[in-house]
Amino acid sequence: IMPPRGMMALPWLIGHADARDFCLRLAASGVLVLPGDCFDMPSYFRLGFGASGDRFSTAVAHFADFLESETHQLSAV
Repeated sequence: IMPPRGMMALPWLIGHADARDFCLRLAASGVLVLPGDCFDMPSYFRLGFGASGDRFSTAVAHFADFLESETHQLSAV
């Protein structure tokens, strides 16, 4: 049974006190998430799973590409 509303998760960034910059960089890549400081939880971000159909798989692909890029940038430092 499909839920009547979208689902959300609140993952956190290990080793980061504030997720806002991460969220802004992610938004620039085309995926919108809400920084946790909106909920007094600055190291977290809200990730919604409300997209349907092809949009969901496209968003997941963009998110994966972004994380891969971030990982490569961190390993280069």
